[in-house]
Formats: sequence, structure tokens, C-alpha cells
Amino acid sequence: MINLKNFVEKNNDESLGKVRSVKRVSTDTRTIQEGDLFLALSGENFDGNKFINAAIDKGASGCVYRKSDGFDSSELYTKYPEVFFIGVDNTEKYLQDLAKYHQKSWREKVKNSVTIGITGSNGKTTTKELLAAISESIFPNEVLYTKGNLNNHLGVPMTMLRLEDTHRICILEMGTNHPGEISFLCNLGDPNAGIITTVGQSHLEFFNTEENVFKEKRALFDFVNKKKGCFSYDGDNRHLKALPVDNITASVGFEFGNTKAELSGRNIKLKGKVDLNLNAPYLFGIHNFKNLALSAALLAQLFPEKISEIESSCLELKLPNNNRSELIERDGKTIFLDAYNANPSSMIASLETFVTFLKENSKELSKSMFILGDMNELGSKSPEYHEEIGKLLKTMNIDNVIFIGRFSEFYNKGYSASGKCYASVDEFSHDWTNCYKQYSNFFLKGSRTLQLETLVALN
Repeated sequence: MINLKNFVEKNNDESLGKVRSVKRVSTDTRTIQEGDLFLALSGENFDGNKFINAAIDKGASGCVYRKSDGFDSSELYTKYPEVFFIGVDNTEKYLQDLAKYHQKSWREKVKNSVTIGITGSNGKTTTKELLAAISESIFPNEVLYTKGNLNNHLGVPMTMLRLEDTHRICILEMGTNHPGEISFLCNLGDPNAGIITTVGQSHLEFFNTEENVFKEKRALFDFVNKKKGCFSYDGDNRHLKALPVDNITASVGFEFGNTKAELSGRNIKLKGKVDLNLNAPYLFGIHNFKNLALSAALLAQLFPEKISEIESSCLELKLPNNNRSELIERDGKTIFLDAYNANPSSMIASLETFVTFLKENSKELSKSMFILGDMNELGSKSPEYHEEIGKLLKTMNIDNVIFIGRFSEFYNKGYSASGKCYASVDEFSHDWTNCYKQYSNFFLKGSRTLQLETLVALN
């Protein structure tokens, strides 16, 4: 429960009605439940105060509203005397402050609790899911983690407010597309352990260079390091391997780092700072095995007495169906689908992984179709990055290619203009049926705006 009464008294907040503890906080009247506290967020194009009546009609026990001219909470209290109302200047900041207060209360009750922050240019959501699954196997019903990719200034506090006294581990995914956001989220979520998956060419529209991306991501490492908390990161990454290594940090790499990784089939062995033997028969792709290694290495540092449980949990480990690195087998065909995000580094990793998969499973490259969508938020060099991926496809001897989106012609330029280009998924959908009949294996990857997963749903 969230002790809202104490928080209101501590802040001397303006309120009407009997303020009481709540189990959940909601900012969306579409998903609000009986007894929730409704927090009326406002932005440039919406005013949460306008949805207060709808929230109460759906069972909200209390409402936090933004004090503004023309808004009279006394009228609402007269109409709904069983509901309490709290007036604040900034509902977004109130959400964040309440989350910090609730987390502090949780830590006071749950001794030796752990809050783990995860960030990275690629793989942070997948790593979060892997870390959560292993943690849950070790500590059943004691793990809270970010739902979906709610990893920003609103999603992180909403996760924190779901903390209960039964939780021992809190896993917070932290995303960014502007400088300073990871530092802000660290001060908000207060992690005492962490993982950085990788640093690459992501959100360059706002960061301009990979070096700036590195500075942004390492804010998590610096924050946790000051607390002398356990950490793991990709020791092979050219940026991350420059981070300092100490006795509470696992730098995991196939070539570099204090924890050497050796991948053979669906098994990855770690030797060094931690020693682990991880068999994951349902996992797919070298990058996902690296994500698994980072997760397991962190947990092995946090809970060295649980090494055997960490290893055994991997045997049943499966990635969720969330449009990220999904391997779909149906109708005698194989489909690799990653329709959530795309940047040059993740595109290269996915292409190499899929081609390796085809070879290892005796599937013909000539019977495979590669469908690439736009890679967004790359800034002024977007045409250049797309052209480079087109060149890579040629060097990989990939002959069947379709490019979709506003950057399709740049892909094709690098591919020597021998691919097919479509302006949108909708335009290509008319040819998808014949394409699906003609080929046995499919690679689909692009940024979220293209919604490539809609193609798979057509069959």
C-alpha cells in the first residue's frame, strides 16, 4: 500500500476529504480500477483535470489535480463527498516525488532490497526480461520489474509505485533520447546495482555522436559506482571497455573484460569475476546470449549463494512475444521479427544472427527474403547509415531484399540499386502474399513507426 496520508501531511499538501492509503496509482482512465488514486497529468495538448469525473465514475477513491484558474475542486467534493482531492502545482513532479517517497518506505521495511537499473543502446528491454525471469526463478513472487518499455520520466515512477512489501528486487529499465535523461532517472529510481548492455548508434538525431551516447549511458554506471553497487556491462564494446573495473564490476566479453564469455551452440560459459555455465536451449542469437550473460553475471555478484539456481533457471528461459527478436515457426516457414526498434548497430547484429541461424540449421539463403524498414532518429547522417547497411547486405551475399520507408532508396543505393523499394508497409502489403508463398525464411526488422509486425498478421 502507498501511505498517501503521511506523504500529504509531510508536504502539507492542499486537500479535501479524508486522504487514505491506496494500492495503485493510475494516470489513464481507460485502465483505472476500483480504489485507485487518479493522478491527472497534463501536457501541451491535454489536460488531465478534464478526466477526473470519468476517473471517479470508474471507481477512483481519490484524485490528484493540477491547481489552475477556473478549476474548483470544492464543487467536485460536493458532488463526490466519498472521494478525496489533492491539489498540486505540478502533477508530473508530484508523481515522481510520491514514487521516491514510496520507494524509501519500501527500503525501510525490506532490508537488503535491491534496485537494478538497466540501460543501453540496444537490448535493454530484452535484458530486463531475462533478468526478471532469472530473478523470479530464484525469488518467486519477490520481483518487480518494468512493464513493456515504460522506461521514461513517467514510466519509471509508475513502476516504483507498484512496489509492495513482498518485493525484494526492483528492476527499472531506463531509456533516453536526450542528454541528461539517464542522470535524471538515476536520481529518481536510485538504483544500487546496474547493467549497461551496449553503446552504439542510437538516437543520434539528439546525441550527434556515439561518444555522447556513451556519456549519457555511463551516468548509470557512475551513479551505482558511487554507491559501491554491483554492476555488469559489455566488455567487448569499444566505449564500455574504457570503464573502470573493480571487485564489484563484471565486464563480460568474448575478447575483453574481467569475465570471459565462451559461446558454443546454446551454451555460454563465463570465467573470471564470476564463473557460470549457462544452458539456454530456447534462446536465439549471439546478442541475446550476451544479454543473458550480463544478467546472470550481475545476479551472481549480488547473490553468490544462488549460483546453481541461476544456472538451472536458464534451461526454461524464453523470450516474450513482444516484436523483439522473435523467431516464429509456422506453415513450414521461419520468420525473424524485430519490429520494435532499429539502429545501425542492432541491424548489423540481427542480420549476422539470422544468417548464422540459417547456416546452422541448413536453411538456404537463396530461399530467404530480407525485409528492412527505416532506422529512425539517426539525425543528419541517416542517409549515410542506411546506405552502409545496404552495402553490408551485398557483402553478406544476400540476394533477396525489400526496403520499406522514407529511407528505402538510400538502403538501395548502398545495395547497388538491385533491391525493391516501397514507401510504406501498406504499399508492400499488396505484394506480401506472393512473397510469403515464394520464400521459406523471412527477416523483418525496422523502427516501430513502420509496424512491420502487421505483415506477419496478414497470414
